[in-house]
Amino acid sequence: MIFSVSALRELRVLTFFALTACGAATPAQHSATPHIEADSGRAAAPIAEPAAPPVEPEATPPPAAEPAPEPAPEPVEWSVHDPDAPITLPPEVYATVRAAVRAHPRRNEDVFAKIGDSATASRLFMRCFAEDDELELAGRDELRPVIERIRAARVAGRTSFSRESEAAIVGRSVHQLMRGSPSPVTAEIRALSPRYALVMFGGNDIEIGRLDLYSTSMLALVDQLLANGTIPILSTIPARLDDAESNREVPRYQAVIRAVARARRVPLVDLHRAIDDLPNRGLASDGVHPNAPVVDGRAHACDFGETGMQHGMNVRNLLNLRVIAHLQEYLSSDAEAPEVPQPPPATRVDGDRFVTVATTRGGTTALDGYEGCEATQDESGPERRYALRVDAASHVRAQVMYDGPVDVDVHLLRDGRCVARGDSILHADLEPGDYEVVVDTFEGAAHAGEYMLLVERSAREE
Repeated sequence: MIFSVSALRELRVLTFFALTACGAATPAQHSATPHIEADSGRAAAPIAEPAAPPVEPEATPPPAAEPAPEPAPEPVEWSVHDPDAPITLPPEVYATVRAAVRAHPRRNEDVFAKIGDSATASRLFMRCFAEDDELELAGRDELRPVIERIRAARVAGRTSFSRESEAAIVGRSVHQLMRGSPSPVTAEIRALSPRYALVMFGGNDIEIGRLDLYSTSMLALVDQLLANGTIPILSTIPARLDDAESNREVPRYQAVIRAVARARRVPLVDLHRAIDDLPNRGLASDGVHPNAPVVDGRAHACDFGETGMQHGMNVRNLLNLRVIAHLQEYLSSDAEAPEVPQPPPATRVDGDRFVTVATTRGGTTALDGYEGCEATQDESGPERRYALRVDAASHVRAQVMYDGPVDVDVHLLRDGRCVARGDSILHADLEPGDYEVVVDTFEGAAHAGEYMLLVERSAREE
């Protein structure tokens, strides 16, 4: 189901006020009833006439009851994960989408690129929309117009559905597809000039074991696409049932991709959440790739009936198409992009897995060294500080990730004294109390810049 344009406008207004009303509460206004005293003196009445009845003071109306405050609308969830729920995106995403179109109006509105590894290079991903003999909408007829438009938009004789993408390659990670002159990503974007890009990486990146490389490469990829006027539609990755150690890393990669989507204000399909409750968690027998039902030796990844929707690739295909259809409807309307203020940087570590994208530029410069960690590094550049409350004995892992000329280190303080530090990663066993995580710039402001901070805490093993 796709929201109407009028419903979108109303949702964006409500959500905007929900997001911008999070500052200090406005003090309640009190209106005291004016106190009016009656005249206590008595005027002498003429003898021939009866005394006039005393004049009662005019009754003061009770103060008008202040209207009960309306509950703030629930914040719009960032990711799309329910295959049939109405799609609603935060105002920030609509603003990004509108800005990309205004800056690059000549992109092909009915063309998308496929960017990823084997799960995206698979013939099961989106190709089944190309022909009706592989398509079963199961009552979702509102999707027919977008399917027909994409079928009609051919680039080099192919549609986006059927094209074998130069930027979707088996066994590749995101940083590999960002390399080269031109890189596979650049070559695909030049060939298609697409308005959208369906992006999913992580399975191969986990095997490389460089979360920092994954995070900086994903940010660079999204930046490149947006600079081209191509709207990235990101996706989280499924579980890894083939290898327990790899599966333990999946939540970290999920956290990074969610942080990238929020930092760059782009749409996110939470595929992991969408398929994790399906049989075999929506995966094929290899425990890695989303599955599809097979009938008479043929996979049907665009069967959206009851049986088809028990399979991971069917859910993935439907979600991605619905997001494209939703954005196309928004862009075809005259709705203005909402004004969305830039949120202040986070100052507190919340939850067991906290991740944020920030910059040390403009940070404080109160700390140049860190007593207690036997560290002599010059940390004279600007820093960002995050309060951390530990309620029970915990193990804390903090990782800072960055690229290019940026050089920042991560520190953990208690009562102003350093208890742990790392050039990129620190570990510490902590007792209950108040701490600070500090990301500080090495050797002055020249190395300040953007970073991603991931802080994880878990129960400490005694």
